[in-house]
Amino acid sequence: MLRHQVWLPIAHFFYQLLLALIYPRRGFQVLLRLGRLLYRLLRALASLGLLNETPGRRFNLTERGAVLRTDAPRSLRYMAMLEGGPEHWAIWKHVPAMVRDGRQNAFMREYGKMAFDHARANPDGYGAAHLRCVAQFQHGGAP
Repeated sequence: MLRHQVWLPIAHFFYQLLLALIYPRRGFQVLLRLGRLLYRLLRALASLGLLNETPGRRFNLTERGAVLRTDAPRSLRYMAMLEGGPEHWAIWKHVPAMVRDGRQNAFMREYGKMAFDHARANPDGYGAAHLRCVAQFQHGGAP
C-alpha cells in the first residue's frame, strides 16, 4: 500500500510533464499543476522519513534519506534502485502463489531464469543496476 502511495504521484507527475511537452499551448497550466504534484511527491517522500519539510515548502534530506546519495558512506542508492526497479516490482505478483505452493523463486516464475542469468542477458538494464549494487556492497558504500 505504502509503495503505491509513493509511486502513483511520481507516475502522475511524469505523465503531466509529458503532456506539457506534447501540448505547449497548455504548458503553463500543466506547469502549475506540476508544481502542486511535485510538492505532493516531496511530501510523500517526507512521510517516509527521507526528506524534511521546512517553512516555505522547502525540503532537505534527512539522515535516512542521505543514505540514498551516491557519495554517502554505506550508501544504499543502488540497492534502492535495484529493489524498486521494474524487474523486482514485477515479481511481487508471484508472492501469493509462492506461499501456496512453497516454491520460492519469483524471478524464475516471471523471467524464466535466475536473477544472475537475467542480469547477464540484460547487461545495460538490470545487469548494470545489479553490478552497481554488488559493487556498492563489496566496497562498503559508493563504488
